[in-house]
Amino acid sequence: MNIEMDLSTALHLCNLEDGVDDPPGAAPRPPHVSEGSASAERLLLAVSSEIASMAGSIAASASVVNALASGRHPCVRQATLSPNLPMEPAVYQAVLPKLAVAELAPELFAEIQHFHVRLGYSRKSALAFCEGSNEPPMKGGVHLDVLAAAWRDLCASTLEILDLLARNTALDGLSGWAVAALPRCQEMLASAARGGCPCIMTDGSVEVPGIAERRQHVRHLVSWSAGMLRGGEMLTIRIEDVSIGGLGVTSRAEVAIDEPVIIDLMGRMLSGHVSWTAPQRFGVRLAVPLSETDPLFAAARGA
Repeated sequence: MNIEMDLSTALHLCNLEDGVDDPPGAAPRPPHVSEGSASAERLLLAVSSEIASMAGSIAASASVVNALASGRHPCVRQATLSPNLPMEPAVYQAVLPKLAVAELAPELFAEIQHFHVRLGYSRKSALAFCEGSNEPPMKGGVHLDVLAAAWRDLCASTLEILDLLARNTALDGLSGWAVAALPRCQEMLASAARGGCPCIMTDGSVEVPGIAERRQHVRHLVSWSAGMLRGGEMLTIRIEDVSIGGLGVTSRAEVAIDEPVIIDLMGRMLSGHVSWTAPQRFGVRLAVPLSETDPLFAAARGA
C-alpha cells in the first residue's frame, strides 16, 4: 500500500539542488521574497508533499492498531499491520541538512522534527511488534496499549503539522492526488486519534482514501439499532456504516451470501441481499440505492 516517492523527481521539482535557478516560465519572485526564503518554501513544499502522501497510511496503521488494542474488530489480524505502515520519509532525510540552515522559524523547524521523531518511533515499535514471537499484548518488547497510544499521538501530530505547513506553503504546489485525498485522510486521522478505526471495513479489510479503495460509494460510520425481518421473525441488529449502495451490519444471526433480507431502519423497510459475511458481521447490498438527498443517508453523513 505504501506510496514510493521518486526522490530525485521531488528534489528536481522543488528546486532544492544548490545553484539551481527558478525553473523556466516561473512567475517572477516578488521583491520582498528573498532567494533564501523562496528556497525555504520549496523545502517546505517537498516535506509537505511527502507528509500528505503518508497521511492515509498513518490513519490506516492507527486504525489497525486501535482495532487490535480494543478488540472491537475481531476480523482484524496482526498480519494486517505491517503492509499498511507508512513509508520511510526519504525526502525529509534528504533535505534535512538544508532545512537546518534554511530561513525557517525555529518553532516550525522544531515541529517538523518532532513529527518525524514520532513517526520513526511509531514505525519501529510497530515493526518490532509484528516481528515478535510472543502472544499479545506484549510482542517484541512492545505492549499493544503503548503501541496504540503512540499511533494515536502520531495521528494528532500529523494533523497539527499538516495544518502548520499549509499556513507556510502554497497548497497548489501539492499533487492533484494529495489535494483530492487529503480532506478525507484528515477526517480519518482525527477519528483514529480518538481511538477509532475509520479505515477498517466491517469485513476486517483496510481501505485508505486515494490509495487502496474498492468501494464504489463512500461509507459513513454510524452506530444505529435496527431490525432485520427474516423468516417472519424480526431480529435486532446494529448498523455500523451506511453508503448509497449498502449497509454494514453487526449481528449474531448466521446469514448466507445472496440471501434476501429486509432491514427495518428508522421507520423504513429496506430490501436487499447479503453481499459478504464475516464472524458476527455482514454487508447488505440495497435493491434500491439511496440518493444523496435521502434523509437516511443525510443522517449517516452527519453522524
